[in-house]
Amino acid sequence: MSSYIRLIGRGHHHDVMAWRAAGEPAEYPVDMLPEGLSEEINVVERRVQVLSQRVDDAEVRDGVREVVVCGLGAIPARKVGDAGSANAALGRMVTAFSTLNERIGSILRGLPND
Repeated sequence: MSSYIRLIGRGHHHDVMAWRAAGEPAEYPVDMLPEGLSEEINVVERRVQVLSQRVDDAEVRDGVREVVVCGLGAIPARKVGDAGSANAALGRMVTAFSTLNERIGSILRGLPND
């Protein structure tokens, strides 16, 4: 999950930097993610989703789904007004990730220590 979070952060950062480099226009430049980043996000997202379906705990599966949905909302913004939504999605993703980690930690602490 942390790899997914970092990749989404890179994509979001790329959007902001492309906008600034274009002189901060009213609409974000239509700028593709750096070569390979989109594919990296796709590969990690698929892996996370596949692995999450192997987890017995519904809260963990729901938490993973929430992180991914928020991540998808974090990039790409196309209008300056969308940037606020992308920033909010990034914030929700971080919060969902924290909640997910707490749940996973709780489950792991509940396992026998044999």
